[in-house]
Amino acid sequence: MGRRLLVDRLRMRPTGPSVSRRGMLGGLGGLAAVGCATEGKSPVSGDTGVPTPPEGTCGPGSPTAAGDVLSAGASPFEENPFQLGVASGDPLHDRVILWTRLVVEPTDVASSPSASADVIWQLFADEALTVMVQEEMVVATAESAHSVHVDVDGLDSATEYWYRFICGAHESPSGRTRTLPCEDATVEVARIGFATCQNWQSGFYASHRNMAEARLDLVVFLGDYIYEAGTTGEVRDHGAPECFDLEAYRNRHGLYRSDADLQAAHQSAPWMPIWDDHEFDNNSVGGSTDDADVAARRTAAYQAWYEHMPVRRGPVADGSLQIYRAVDFGTLARFVLLDGRQHRDLQPCGDDIGATCDEVFEERTFLGAEQEAWVRTVFETSSEQWMVVANPVVMLPIDLAGSFLNPDQWDGYPSARARFMDTVATHAPGRTVLFSGDIHAAGVGVVPEDPAVYDGPAAIAEVVVPAVSSRFENELAISVGAILAVQAHIGWWDWSVNGWTQATISADAIDVAFWLVDDRTDPVSPVTPARTWRIEAESIVPVET
Repeated sequence: MGRRLLVDRLRMRPTGPSVSRRGMLGGLGGLAAVGCATEGKSPVSGDTGVPTPPEGTCGPGSPTAAGDVLSAGASPFEENPFQLGVASGDPLHDRVILWTRLVVEPTDVASSPSASADVIWQLFADEALTVMVQEEMVVATAESAHSVHVDVDGLDSATEYWYRFICGAHESPSGRTRTLPCEDATVEVARIGFATCQNWQSGFYASHRNMAEARLDLVVFLGDYIYEAGTTGEVRDHGAPECFDLEAYRNRHGLYRSDADLQAAHQSAPWMPIWDDHEFDNNSVGGSTDDADVAARRTAAYQAWYEHMPVRRGPVADGSLQIYRAVDFGTLARFVLLDGRQHRDLQPCGDDIGATCDEVFEERTFLGAEQEAWVRTVFETSSEQWMVVANPVVMLPIDLAGSFLNPDQWDGYPSARARFMDTVATHAPGRTVLFSGDIHAAGVGVVPEDPAVYDGPAAIAEVVVPAVSSRFENELAISVGAILAVQAHIGWWDWSVNGWTQATISADAIDVAFWLVDDRTDPVSPVTPARTWRIEAESIVPVET
């Protein structure tokens, strides 16, 4: 059976045929999920570009006849091309994306061969890699930087798998992945990691090493996977000027991906990433421009991001890329991932942090009309216990009597925030929690129904996820942080920490643990669960435990 390799989507070019040996292994006790009907569920998976399976088919994968064992042919790479590791992502109940990219010199894509490479991917039912489930050969092309995206289907729900790639005489490290439960399955608990903001030059990735040890069900990355700026020489160097073209963005992703701790985090669990601004340019907004240079730069940044992320959708012909999507974790939670950059209007007040201005009160969109309509549909059709929103920038109001405004946050778009709040209040009150990045701080609080009344009724709980390595440098904001810490709608706020956040989701509550790094400049720094909070259903107000 042929399978399409998801590469070179920028030009929407079909790839050549693949060779497969795909055998779902029957009789493995515990691997087969109990069949569960999907009738009546909303087409959330369809919104991700994934074919919606027939009703009532959420359960064991469909067996495929096994063929001859595949053997790797000659490779244009003389040395080991798996320098960036492997990853999986965008899981559904019956499928998951497997990813790798072939490169010998991670920061010199120009040194890679121009020839295509045959790559074998293998999926296993056990960590020892002795029970093979599926195997196939695909083609990685130079046009896609020899990246590989395989959408493996026919899998059992709520099941662990392990995988690896082979190119020539070289084998990749193995990775662990996991499918989601059926949409109508009762789930007792989900263990989810949230991370954001990993500036290479600001520190090391002890957070990722710690996250890898947790063996999570899913990792949600909230943006700023790379930073586009040139060398600053703070802790470690980018070693290259600011990124403007495809080669530069590819090399920057290659640099970040070369980190062993980041590779370990990817290999430990499936990821669902979104972007913020630094994947393209600081505080970037909008998806269209009359400036050809800006448009070309954006297209390059989006293509490089796709080439290095285990995501299902690639760029289309105009260079745009839809990253907003939603998935259900059984009946326990619906995960809603937002794009806060590509579709928004320009920031008000000249995008300057400081006093507010009249532009703040104009009608501005943060998500764009199409994404806003999609969000309403996702909330209107939800029946899950929790709505968990991956939010790239903070929604908590931080406008202190007009004396301070960060126009790049939701504060700069109050009318858009009000529309989002209305959607939540109408369709998911008392069960919506935001996990937000970007700001290089950690905190918890509630977004009040009326942002002007900080001690008013709570509508949404918000968890501000600390940066993996990035630090905050704005002195005005740090001084404001001391005031924020005593605001009625904020339970805790700290600008000085780095780390990651684990959410343990059950029907009654979401328990949030902040794993904080002792020293971001130390590659082997200890990481400890310094603060823990509980968000109970209905009350929605975080309480420290």
